[in-house]
Amino acid sequence: MTAKRFECLGFGEYWDNQEDYGLEPKEVTELLNSLNDENEQLKYQNEMLSDELEQCKAVINKEWSKYLKKKEKEELEE
Repeated sequence: MTAKRFECLGFGEYWDNQEDYGLEPKEVTELLNSLNDENEQLKYQNEMLSDELEQCKAVINKEWSKYLKKKEKEELEE
């Protein structure tokens, strides 16, 4: 995984009313880091699925070509 991108540096004027959010700045930082990790995992899974899809397309195209050649040959024989 990549290094954590979020650090608890303080939220200054944006964090004046903490009770509205229900989270402390450290908790928000941990949540952001957790979401960042999950996002990286999903990106990796997406890349793997994309590669798998491309492989499936290649197999389908190969089989489709075989079918078309066979069909063309049958039509010529008739």
